[in-house]
Amino acid sequence: MHPEDGIDTSSILSRRRSLADEIFSWRKTQMRALPQLETFLTTVDPNVNAEDDILFLPSDIKKTDHASLEITSLASIEYQLREGQANDAITSLCNTILHGMVLRDAKNEHARGVFQNTRALTFINGVKGKKETWKARYREARLKLLHLTNSDPDTFEEDFPILVDEDTFAKNAASARTLGDGAKTDSWIWTFGRLRGLSKAEQDDFTAESESLLIYSYVHDHDT
Repeated sequence: MHPEDGIDTSSILSRRRSLADEIFSWRKTQMRALPQLETFLTTVDPNVNAEDDILFLPSDIKKTDHASLEITSLASIEYQLREGQANDAITSLCNTILHGMVLRDAKNEHARGVFQNTRALTFINGVKGKKETWKARYREARLKLLHLTNSDPDTFEEDFPILVDEDTFAKNAASARTLGDGAKTDSWIWTFGRLRGLSKAEQDDFTAESESLLIYSYVHDHDT
């Protein structure tokens, strides 16, 4: 985090202090509800940055200790919340990828001169940043789910696959197909979650319709 990277250091410090205050308040509430976790607080490093602090949620505690600490039911609730977090992250990731397609095509078709190209790149880079954020959020949710799960690892892989950078590839839905596109296969993220249980043809139809609606909505919003 450096000023030369365009980051406002004072803003970061202010947000960090605010987060530290929220965590302190959380700890008080947590200890009132779950006094049996008090011993875990002795392991907290007081010098760690607030964003790296441990909240001691069930996913932060060994699964073998859940029963003795009487947090098994809380672990089940967190698992459900993490499932939603993972699904939301993948949905947002897909939308961001499509958004990037639209922006790149619009830049190639309409941007003229240094000013317009620079402005277009600013929007495109902003979308790239959001893409990295959603990838990180899915990976974090998946890691927490892995800590909480007692299912077979193979079953877990089917429900929440490992996300690699290559998985964020998709045929450009915002422009005409190019030579070789037909031989490329979109990754699992486009059929994740809400498309389970559908046939391959139904999945393809749903994904194509969703892409078209998103593109129409984006173009309409920017034309008005």
